[in-house]
Amino acid sequence: MDVIYSKSDGDPKTETKTLLRDILVRAVRPLPETLRRRILEKEGKTDFVPLYVTLDVPAGEAEFLLSLKEPESINFELRPSGDNKKVDDNRPPKES
Repeated sequence: MDVIYSKSDGDPKTETKTLLRDILVRAVRPLPETLRRRILEKEGKTDFVPLYVTLDVPAGEAEFLLSLKEPESINFELRPSGDNKKVDDNRPPKES
């Protein structure tokens, strides 16, 4: 899984950065019902399910994620099952 930061502030130019790549997901579970309702009511949304996601990251990366001022701007990108390729930022994309 990759951890992605996105921020738009209503601006058509959305700022997007990949914060962490190739992170192992240890667990995914739904939030308790009372917390889920509170979040959905606050956001005025009904089309998503808030989840707890447990990631396997070194302490430094965990501290970095906890230090983010806008955790609601963090998204998680799951790759298809069986996609075990590591991402190498220094290598240009393969041409098909």
